[in-house]
Amino acid sequence: MNKNEFIQKNLDQLFQIWLTKIAFIGSILFLLVSVLDYVSAREHYFQFLTYRIIIASVLLTSSFLTKKTANKYLHHLYAYVVIAASAAVIEAMVLQLNGHTSTYYVGLILLGICILGFIPASIYFHVSVALLIYSVYLFPILIYDKIEDFRTFFTSNFFILVIFLTALVLRFFSHRGLINELGLQYDLKKEQDQTAQVVESLKIEIAERKRTVEDLKISEQKYRSLVDSTEDSIYLVDRNYRYLFVNKDHLARISLSEDQYIGRSYSEFHSPDETEWFINAAGKVFETDQSVRHEHKSMRDGRYFLLSLSPVKNEDGKTIAVTVVSKNISELKKMQEELRELSLTDELTGLYNRRGCFTLAEHVLKMADRSKKGIYMLYADLDNLKTINDTYGHAEGDSAVIEAADLLKNNYRESDIIARIGGDEFVVIPVGSAEDTVEIIKARLQKALDIHNEKSNRNYRLSMSVGIAYYDPAQPCSMNDLISRADKLMYNQKKDRQNSSGNK
Repeated sequence: MNKNEFIQKNLDQLFQIWLTKIAFIGSILFLLVSVLDYVSAREHYFQFLTYRIIIASVLLTSSFLTKKTANKYLHHLYAYVVIAASAAVIEAMVLQLNGHTSTYYVGLILLGICILGFIPASIYFHVSVALLIYSVYLFPILIYDKIEDFRTFFTSNFFILVIFLTALVLRFFSHRGLINELGLQYDLKKEQDQTAQVVESLKIEIAERKRTVEDLKISEQKYRSLVDSTEDSIYLVDRNYRYLFVNKDHLARISLSEDQYIGRSYSEFHSPDETEWFINAAGKVFETDQSVRHEHKSMRDGRYFLLSLSPVKNEDGKTIAVTVVSKNISELKKMQEELRELSLTDELTGLYNRRGCFTLAEHVLKMADRSKKGIYMLYADLDNLKTINDTYGHAEGDSAVIEAADLLKNNYRESDIIARIGGDEFVVIPVGSAEDTVEIIKARLQKALDIHNEKSNRNYRLSMSVGIAYYDPAQPCSMNDLISRADKLMYNQKKDRQNSSGNK
């Protein structure tokens, strides 16, 4: 399987998984939103409820079929059918409730966001979906609805188009990032396979020399050209961990001659900690007569090595020495670290991203469950980011986001999980101590903001709206639920600030 095939296969699998999830969740949301029908369109409630039940059934059927089939073309067909059906039902509600002046067009926006925001597919799929949803909304209104309020009609269409174009741009960059990530995974896997093949071939070559120490010395010249030609360090130690053989690569690495090495103990060239580690690793080979493999970070130069330790046996089958093949895997470790950082870290601020936050927070919640001690989670929203972007430019908006991130990093412990989970949304968990209250935690952050603003020479003040939710192990909940609760509390604070400002 080449790189493009690997990437496409994974994209198809992700499309299937997310389409299954979105269809299932959408069926539930379609039914739950019927509560709003009862409030805003009571005279049409039962008719709209029938619509919602039909669509929920279609969504559940699509979710089941997508999960059970492996044909990617059928998956796309299911997606188009479900999207068209959902948009048509919402449009029917729009036409029955005030037409072009109806607020039900928001349902089409939400449908578009769910599709464009969550299903990982090509930009061509998302463009076609956006056009499909917008066409289902626009043409029936132009044909069947008498447009009298052109201002409302224009505003609604403008809002839909802006939301869809924004979602398409974000999806484009997100999809490109996903493709790059899959490409790195493919390269990493290929490098690991190549590393394993090289190590395995060297192990086989050395394993063929299972003879006595004297036999090894006699045949040394026969194999020296082989082991000296490799870029890996290869050496041989006896049961007392004295060097019997060292290849040129290893000698060059430690800047010693062969005469200075042969017959000397491992401990003479390594620290006590490294010596203890090596004796434990090689000791297992002497005890079990089995090969072992370890990753090891050298204290000498900080590089990473993959050590393959293999037994060398005499004619009686007794292990008399251990062959060590030390392969430099520093570049591989670097690639692994870069891939991990790419998947868990926010590129702009260096904080954890949403995936990193949820991954690590699950462990924090489990620890709280085990210790039976509740914890607080802080949800902060950077105020007026749109105004900063519009007034001073997006570069200044990015600077404001970075400043907010730095302020949170400086104000909380390194052990706390500090993450940017949205454009202007931040999470800190756990926050405070068992003796703290919500007001104390808020006051502490506000004080840090005030100090920052006093020192800043910007034309605006950095401000955050905060919501603090408490996780109770006696009544556990998911991370999503915890964020939802904190988000509502944050929104209430923002609303109170706006009301207070308006009254003044």
